[in-house]
Amino acid sequence: MIAGGRGRLGVVAALVWLGFGHPAAAEIEAARDLMEAGRFEAARAALWPAARSGNAEAEELIGVMYALGLGVEKDEVRAFEWYLRAAMKGHAGAQSGVGW
Repeated sequence: MIAGGRGRLGVVAALVWLGFGHPAAAEIEAARDLMEAGRFEAARAALWPAARSGNAEAEELIGVMYALGLGVEKDEVRAFEWYLRAAMKGHAGAQSGVGW
């Protein structure tokens, strides 16, 4: 049993975090939608802040864009760099991208 108000506050905070996810999650989901619609430049712009802040999911998607030349000039070196950033954080898709 949770004793006192502080324990309840922690539970509420955890539920809010689980319910709303990470603040970057909405931007990443919007970027995925843009990618599916073929709007790659807009998707990259939506992903960029999260990727630069170290979000592994955004980093991996930027890597995909460079690997396939989606909205950017195809650049395998830059793709690898972005994949590696995400892979070092444990992102499975990015680890596959770097050959782990």
